[in-house]
Amino acid sequence: MWSPLHTRRLACTLSRTLRLTRLCRPAPPIFFSPFVASHTTSTEKPITPTDSTVVADPKWAETSFSARVFSTLQLSEFSEQELQAAFDRADVNHDDILDKEELRGLIQNVKSHQLSQQQIDDFTDCLWDYEMEGVDAQTQQAANGGEHNQNQKQKQNQNQNQNGNAPAATGVIGITEPQFKERTRALASALDPRVKSIAAMFAFSGISIGVIMPVMPQLVEQLSISSSQYGMIVGAFAATKMVCNIPAASLVDKFGRKNILTGSMIIIGVSLAGIGAATQFQDIAMCRACTGIGVAGFMTAATMYLTDISTPLNRARTLAPPMTAFSAGAAIGPAIGGIMADSVGIPLTFFFVGASFGCLSMANQMFMPESRSPLPSSPPSKKTAETETETSVIHLWRKLLQDDRILNMTILNGGYWFVLAGSQMTLMPLMLVGEQFHLSASSIGGVFAAASIVSVVCTPLAAKLLDSIGQIKAVVPACFAIGACMVAVPMADHELVTFLALFYAWTTAGTLLAAGPTAYVSNITSAEDRGQALAMLRTGGDVGMLSGAVMSGVMAGMLSSEPYAILLNGAGFVVLTGFSGMRLWLRDKDMSVREK
Repeated sequence: MWSPLHTRRLACTLSRTLRLTRLCRPAPPIFFSPFVASHTTSTEKPITPTDSTVVADPKWAETSFSARVFSTLQLSEFSEQELQAAFDRADVNHDDILDKEELRGLIQNVKSHQLSQQQIDDFTDCLWDYEMEGVDAQTQQAANGGEHNQNQKQKQNQNQNQNGNAPAATGVIGITEPQFKERTRALASALDPRVKSIAAMFAFSGISIGVIMPVMPQLVEQLSISSSQYGMIVGAFAATKMVCNIPAASLVDKFGRKNILTGSMIIIGVSLAGIGAATQFQDIAMCRACTGIGVAGFMTAATMYLTDISTPLNRARTLAPPMTAFSAGAAIGPAIGGIMADSVGIPLTFFFVGASFGCLSMANQMFMPESRSPLPSSPPSKKTAETETETSVIHLWRKLLQDDRILNMTILNGGYWFVLAGSQMTLMPLMLVGEQFHLSASSIGGVFAAASIVSVVCTPLAAKLLDSIGQIKAVVPACFAIGACMVAVPMADHELVTFLALFYAWTTAGTLLAAGPTAYVSNITSAEDRGQALAMLRTGGDVGMLSGAVMSGVMAGMLSSEPYAILLNGAGFVVLTGFSGMRLWLRDKDMSVREK
């Protein structure tokens, strides 16, 4: 039977459809844009705002719907206290229900930008429609409950009229506090579709890097480069990457994520193509040093891009798809590289990889939108210009290191890359090819390809775990597991299956370290400090990678045993986790108790 609620719902649906058709017209094409970024087209005549001196703000039109909502509500952490404060600011009449005019008033009070009346009206309609979707679902559920509930409400209203009281309101009149929090959390938890474009770029990058993995040793053999010289080539890459992390963070904040991504891929492409034309050790070392510069800019810009389009509620899940795509590409690349090296030769293979990065850079410049929101998270301060000129990078790093959370996570991340570079990248290949296991080059490639598959499968699961239980509760046990697996390596002796079981176990645990530290540091730092905080985290990892490879080789030489050198790496990592990891654990537990 048709009820009054059915009539109200039909009217609400038709009204919303008309508003969206008239107001929320498609924006200019944006590659994988998650929301409509503009509600007017270039052919329309601008509508004169109420205040003739206020014109439409172009920066507001360039911002995604979610960024507008979070900026208007002044949300960054999405905690219960922050959501409650946002609701209280909007609820002007303190009736615990938000109506449309209260939302309009909240938008009009956005002090970071002067908005035209047309922009205010358009955004109010879209925000109201989004918030009311959850209300409509509950209304439909009530309507499906039958006529009994309707009759009860009508009797209550009649009784209230007879008693001289105002009748109780029926139908949807606004947004309640639970509905507001639920819808806002849903918007903050949804993944930005731009993640797909970044993941595609990482996949092609992984394939390109994987192509040169089986080709580089052949080139080294052709040019008669010694082991010490090859170590210097690897060190040149790590050293320039480590040094360039700091300026890369500053350049990304100054020129934007998109521009640095494009320029970095061009540098990587030119340097890799240059390796194909190298005729001596110095040529390869210089090209690899240039590659380190490009990779520093690429990783800085890509990481900042992903943090820009994510929130604390979905940050690990946002970082996971690009990492999974890169691992998948790296697993496919070696097979392509081997075929190309045999068919077209080593130089043309490097030229192909360089050209592929050039094509990626052009695609990025043409189709990728800038991620950095032009909306400031807070009203600009009068002393902003003075602070920017007085604050140096060293001063900022000194301030960041005073936060024991950032310091301990940087130490833990450096320790992880120390044992990863020392045990997995340096000592493990020597074990597999040496007297202990006697594996061929193709078999070693299969071992590492299987490790890439493990990463592809486990990284999405690790991301969900990081977002659900928190980064610290996932990362610290993973560090203990990695150290324990490395300590047990000598027990494998000549049993390849046992050794590979330990290797894949610490690879699985390592997927939590891939996104965990980055997500944690991003969540606890402000937007202004986040770039340098992540640069400091990456620098700690680069220091660990550089020192881990050198020191592990020295230890293996002194002990005349790679397995026992891996054991020492694992034992040291367990001790380090017990120091820095447990301090993070206790700090996180203390903060959770305080919040409760």
